Amino acid sequence: MDTHEEVWQVLGAWALDACDDDETRLVAGHLIECPPCREEAGRLRRAADVLGVLGELSPPPGARGRLLSAALAQRPPARLDLTPDLRHLVGGYRDQIGQLGSLLDSLDHHGWAAPVPKHGSVRDLISHLSGNDHALLAALGGEGTAVAVGPAGPLGWQWQAHRLADRLGTTRLIMRAEPVRLAGPAGLRRPIRDAVVQRMFETWVHADDVRVALDMPRRSPGEQAIGHIIDLGVGLLPLVLTAMGREHPGKAGVLELTGSGAGTWTVALSSTPSTSDGNDESVGEVVAEALDFCRLMAGRLAPSALRCVTSGQARPVADLLHCASRLGCDPDA
Repeated sequence: MDTHEEVWQVLGAWALDACDDDETRLVAGHLIECPPCREEAGRLRRAADVLGVLGELSPPPGARGRLLSAALAQRPPARLDLTPDLRHLVGGYRDQIGQLGSLLDSLDHHGWAAPVPKHGSVRDLISHLSGNDHALLAALGGEGTAVAVGPAGPLGWQWQAHRLADRLGTTRLIMRAEPVRLAGPAGLRRPIRDAVVQRMFETWVHADDVRVALDMPRRSPGEQAIGHIIDLGVGLLPLVLTAMGREHPGKAGVLELTGSGAGTWTVALSSTPSTSDGNDESVGEVVAEALDFCRLMAGRLAPSALRCVTSGQARPVADLLHCASRLGCDPDA
């Protein structure tokens, strides 16, 4: 089990001084080097202090032991070690949870009510995100435990998201062959690895939505996250082009993306089999900033507003950009 995940699972007990000596030393050492866990630990300690101010009640005999036993029973079982790539993906998702969680922790009534395009308010936006997270959590199921009947409310979103990250960090789940339904109106079914990236993608996008609502500067999800997000989009685009009737069988487009997360991607312009020799004909190219292209895929930037240079056949390029802008998870994406 990864140290970060192990510490995260015992932070609640640590805040209540319910850890044994070994767990206490593990948490103390990890908090020195992990800002997300340190922030969450501070939040839990403050909550525990408030509970203490409310007054201490004498529990029934044996209640503490039963409570701790029940809590331990809810912990995920020991897991096989994750590959570096999968550990990075789940860690990247946790980072985005922490970023959005920090924003939400700072909100007052007016912040929660701040208007957000497509969703109404920040509160409505987080309810939407919570619903998408819960749909995947329910699809994955619990290991011997029941999944909550409905998604967590806005105030419980962060707890639910970390619970989902715990499940996604299970090696045998990520490696299993059965696809799961991705969030979004298209209802595409993809491997769980893609679902991890989509959760990271959507959480970052909605954190930026909150920042815009609060008149704060937007942030990049990071170079490696950008690469994973674009990989996901390139894998989905042939399906979306075909579903929207804009496919070009045997043809391909080239994305030359610059800046943070820079790289070159070849996009098949149809989900149907390629030409008999296995080589699609390149018919167009798009040169743009990688971060801008991520925002295009999120539906936060229209194709006409994308700063880009295009070449080749106009129709396939226009279809590629249009379908890329429909990859988001919003209901009207």
